[in-house]
Amino acid sequence: MRPLLLSSPLLFGSLLFGPLLVGCEGPSMPGPLPDVLTVAVEMAWGGHASVAVDLMRPEQSPLVRVHSGLYALGPGWARRFELGPEGALEVTDLAPAEEGSAPWTTALSPEDRIVAVREGGAWVEGDTLRWVGAGPTPPTPGGPVSRKGPGRGFSLTLVDERLELSLPRVDPDDAGVPLISPVSRVLGNWWSPRSALPEWEQAIIERDFKQVAALPVTQGVVEVDGRLGEWRDLRAQAVDSSWQVLSGLEGWDGPRDGSFGASVQVSGSTIYLAVRVRDDAIVEGDHISVHLPGERIRVPIVPTDAPIEGPRWRAALSDALSHGVALELEIEDRGILPGRDRTLPLVVHLDDVDPGQVSTCLGTAAWPELIDAAYLDEEI
Repeated sequence: MRPLLLSSPLLFGSLLFGPLLVGCEGPSMPGPLPDVLTVAVEMAWGGHASVAVDLMRPEQSPLVRVHSGLYALGPGWARRFELGPEGALEVTDLAPAEEGSAPWTTALSPEDRIVAVREGGAWVEGDTLRWVGAGPTPPTPGGPVSRKGPGRGFSLTLVDERLELSLPRVDPDDAGVPLISPVSRVLGNWWSPRSALPEWEQAIIERDFKQVAALPVTQGVVEVDGRLGEWRDLRAQAVDSSWQVLSGLEGWDGPRDGSFGASVQVSGSTIYLAVRVRDDAIVEGDHISVHLPGERIRVPIVPTDAPIEGPRWRAALSDALSHGVALELEIEDRGILPGRDRTLPLVVHLDDVDPGQVSTCLGTAAWPELIDAAYLDEEI
């Protein structure tokens, strides 16, 4: 089973969250309220993931980003935990001891078992890495488990392998924000005011934690000609921010240097995808990658008169845009249906190759395996 990041600008507010869970209220927090939350979790199959949440203003949905590894991040300190060769636990302190110094790594054998770190500990149990953060030992999976936050209305709740965040809300009936599933336990969580995070730590979050957005699906039939008239009234998922740059961030100069919007329609078992690419220079090697379960479709976006097609898929391009191209893609008979949240397990990447510069990849999700819809046996 694969992890599902449940919260995104498109998913938040449109999911059916099930029964409302009211988390425990923590004590009032002196000083500034937190606007950054980081969480380390153990997934139901034994793997690990880390989540970073930017707590926006009350009227805005939080920005949720994920890393497919185990980080512990708090005000002014950061640790990365990895299983190295022969089961040794590698703990990397990411905080520079002094300006310009490189992070240090300590490898500890499984016999050491316990690793002392600033805000908790970790140990190796067989070939599984475990983590205990600040506070009590993580509870065993079972019924709903709540972790108190730093102030009234802040809490994390784990129920039915789904981790939810509760925030102070004007409307008391507002549901919690879903973060990630399937989670067996919360290993550690840290609430921080952004002002308490030094620049090097904010840079780690910016570099290693990426947003995951599931593309919403509507029903319709599309004439695949590269013109996007049928898509005019549909909402597109924008991919134009630094937290959506998966690699080559140092060579990315902003949305004009590579960005896109994507929308999906379905008709029966046929999937239609529209992508509007913005780039100041489309060159040979630039392409869109579409990731489906067990499959990757690579579509070049340099305008051509030759057919653009592959096994049970075909595409059409239009270069009528002033800076970029429009792409329509038809994918036939994959046996994939939208889930209950009306999304598909589909990830779109843009690979931008600029001569003489660092290549850049942007995407709706950093890792295709993070999108895992709950399938229905019927069409929407």
